[in-house]
Amino acid sequence: MHSIETRTQFLKLRVQGYSFNRIAKELGVSKPTLIAWSRKRCKEIQAQKSDQAVSRDQALKLAYENELQNLNYKVRVIRQELNSRKLQAISTEQLQSILSELEANIQSLETVKNCTLAISLNSTQSKRIQPNRA
Repeated sequence: MHSIETRTQFLKLRVQGYSFNRIAKELGVSKPTLIAWSRKRCKEIQAQKSDQAVSRDQALKLAYENELQNLNYKVRVIRQELNSRKLQAISTEQLQSILSELEANIQSLETVKNCTLAISLNSTQSKRIQPNRA
């Protein structure tokens, strides 16, 4: 009989995507035993994997939103400067170039964010539709 700690460690490793062979070596438990545990706790493993994916996607979305917010702030500041500018230390052409670069970065991040969210939604939906596998 294996300890609760060993079974808990198995669950954590399986959720992280470790193979049965690797878990067997790490925990000193036979592969057939691990497969049996996996079958018994299949729904729990899938639920935890799904929860981790959602958490990861939310963190990624938050990071993109923070970066977009920062870039948008910089764009607003530069636009204000351009609108009130008398030729000073930085030329208008240089500021317009910086503005164009920031706007391109915003567009790129928005595209990546939208693609990531679409992939995440498709992945989450397909996991719910597909039967659970060990």
